[in-house]
Amino acid sequence: MRPRTIAIVQARMRSTRFPGKVLQPVAGLPLLDHIIRRLQKCRSLDGIAIATSTELADDAIAAHCNELAVQCIRGPEDNVLRRYLIAARETRADIIVRITSDAPLIDPDFIDYLVGGLIANKADFVVMARGESVAHEGADPFTRSALEKLAAERAADPVAREHVSAYFKLHPEFVRIAAIPAPENLKHPGFRLSIDTPSDRTFIEAIYEKLHAKAGEASLSDLIALIKRDPSLLKLNAHVQQKPITSESGTIIFRCDGGGSLGFGHIKRSLAIARHLRDRHGFGVRFAIMANEQVRRMANQFGIPVDEWYADESESEFLSRCLAAGTVLGVVFDTRIASGTEATQFAKDSGATTAVIDDAGPRRLVADLAFYPPVPQVAQLNWRRARTRRHVGWEWAVLGSDVVLRQGSKPDGARNILITMGGSDPAAQTLPAARAALRVLGTHTLTIALGPDVPDTDGLIRALRQLPGPIDILQGQDDLGGAMATADLAITSFGVTAYELAAYGVPALYLGLTQDHLTSARAFEEARLGQIIGLAGCGEGRIAKSLSALLVSDETMAAMRTRGPA
Repeated sequence: MRPRTIAIVQARMRSTRFPGKVLQPVAGLPLLDHIIRRLQKCRSLDGIAIATSTELADDAIAAHCNELAVQCIRGPEDNVLRRYLIAARETRADIIVRITSDAPLIDPDFIDYLVGGLIANKADFVVMARGESVAHEGADPFTRSALEKLAAERAADPVAREHVSAYFKLHPEFVRIAAIPAPENLKHPGFRLSIDTPSDRTFIEAIYEKLHAKAGEASLSDLIALIKRDPSLLKLNAHVQQKPITSESGTIIFRCDGGGSLGFGHIKRSLAIARHLRDRHGFGVRFAIMANEQVRRMANQFGIPVDEWYADESESEFLSRCLAAGTVLGVVFDTRIASGTEATQFAKDSGATTAVIDDAGPRRLVADLAFYPPVPQVAQLNWRRARTRRHVGWEWAVLGSDVVLRQGSKPDGARNILITMGGSDPAAQTLPAARAALRVLGTHTLTIALGPDVPDTDGLIRALRQLPGPIDILQGQDDLGGAMATADLAITSFGVTAYELAAYGVPALYLGLTQDHLTSARAFEEARLGQIIGLAGCGEGRIAKSLSALLVSDETMAAMRTRGPA
């Protein structure tokens, strides 16, 4: 009698790297629907079941399954092995095909091939022959007896508990394994087909668009042929690394703030770190912020969930709420909001590793790690009795954007001058700087970048348009990488933007919002990365004089361009 074969799809809403992805639209169809539609085409299957958790967040998955008339079986969120055991017993499966809910391109014919190979070889698990691999992810068939043995003998093993069939791959002696030849049409390893991050979704949607396929209908063999014709598509998610199955899963919280007088520098650099940790190292990331619509939008743009701090709770209470959402491995504090040590100590006591970025306040004294650029104030900090591991240097200066290739000056010798006063321009220096630049512009060109939270943007644009000279205005851009790549010189308020300009090799003139900013800017001046104009409000004449002097000094400009932090 043919063994009863059931596909069991593990799915939950609180996935570490891309929360909610299982019901997110991919090419117009929820990710889970892609998988179900493909499984329904398998000839070897006797049924499909979704194995989700009993957590409240996963009620949405259960409701969606009910709408699709697909069986949904629930178990513990933190024990995938137990969920599979419950589902296998409830569906009376002899063979289980483990399906991960992040694989929208599973191939029905290949799944049938795997199941057939498992049965024909009277094995408990099946893999490709040694040295062979396929462009396929997300499907592992194994016998019920193998699952029962795994649950009975290895229930405490973290790989078995979280990744189930991955244990068989790490320990091939545990059950009978059959190695079968890889199908010729699927032999094309080397690219990601699962959705773990927003970049992965972008890749899959680009594939659908190129193939002109209906949602859930893209052929894996057609995809392979497309990649062979246009390998540049792989760049869309080439930076995303698959998390090793033996690595610890967990989330890193970024306690950061921005908007208004705070600007967006801290948010931009926290976003840069968070995306790197998620995409390249497999961690989950969340932002914990004071409520701000613009900051929420910036984080959500990159698929990063946000928790907001309510006015009626302390920072420690806020962090307690954030830490309760899952396994938190670390908390990064990158905020200018004055605070004591309580919240940082609370995070440490919860078992999280704590880090501060460019923080001169008391948080640093109880944090595990602290990171600073080599500005004068850092040398004056008192670290008495602190056990914090300190990292100081240009290499620890975090940028808020990805540095792209510089395009250089125009061939006629004209300079591209960029004016940017950060995300919110709290001292209203854009208009005075523009007036000053136009005094000495000559044949040079002027670009003005207005941040996403600049007050009365429409009024400022009208005022800029009335100035006597050509101005190119960039409005509301979160990432000025393109503008910096084409700039030859910049006028900026000192902050995170100054570090980005230095990384691009763009000579800069600095206006300080505070005396402390000017003290920090001295390190840049001493490193010949830029020059200080003075405090914000120092006057158009002073700005124009500084700009004019730098424009005519080719030697100084050239030295600044080559002096980026090592």
